[in-house]
Amino acid sequence: MIEYLILGVLQGITEWLPISSQGMTILVSQAFGFELSRALDLSIWLHSGTLLAAIVYFRRDLLSILKLEKRELLSFLILSTIITAIIGGPLYLGFSESMEGFPGEIVIGAIGALLIVTGIIQRYAKPKERAVENAGKKDAVIVGLAQGFSALPGISRSGITTSALLFSGFTSNAALKLSFLMSIFAVAAAEVGLQLRGGFTVGSGEFLALLASFGAGILTISLLLKLASRIKFWAFCILIGVLSLVSLSFYLVT
Repeated sequence: MIEYLILGVLQGITEWLPISSQGMTILVSQAFGFELSRALDLSIWLHSGTLLAAIVYFRRDLLSILKLEKRELLSFLILSTIITAIIGGPLYLGFSESMEGFPGEIVIGAIGALLIVTGIIQRYAKPKERAVENAGKKDAVIVGLAQGFSALPGISRSGITTSALLFSGFTSNAALKLSFLMSIFAVAAAEVGLQLRGGFTVGSGEFLALLASFGAGILTISLLLKLASRIKFWAFCILIGVLSLVSLSFYLVT
């Protein structure tokens, strides 16, 4: 049972970092002796825990969205999710059997390097001030496309969406918050797809992993948002970029 606890905590932490949580959980799952197909399905199941964490943490925002008090944000989330499904669905189905051969971590490494350069440029440029409320349809298409590519192994959903939002001029806090809110819609759709595909059974170990993922996810969301609100935009870009390169070095070593 300890392996399920470890996998749950790992998912809860890495889901919100520019590190592929799917890649990490699959890697560790295989180290524990799980077959690749089972490890892949388990990595998707563990997203249910971080999905619940995001729902609980952003419950007030979600209630406002459901009450249609934030129509523009709702449109952004729906459109970005549709774009993600169009791109991510076929990619996931096409690469699920040959995922070990795709160098997704190289993509994240390249994005990390670009973020560091962006941070250095922003250090001496006029600061960006776009807030959550400024997210529009163009942003939804761009970030939805980016999120769709996170279906490929090694590409971090949080990393690639946060990067796209930072490049689009959103503040550090806004980029993280939008990325977290997007995860609720995208992961819910992925979980429905997993259940429709069938063949995945949930036992006590999987349930324990879900709870661990939820607990670790809540704590990590809170810590990251506090960090983003306390450091400058350019420094946050460099921080995310460095973490992405650390992720790349980890995969190269392993």
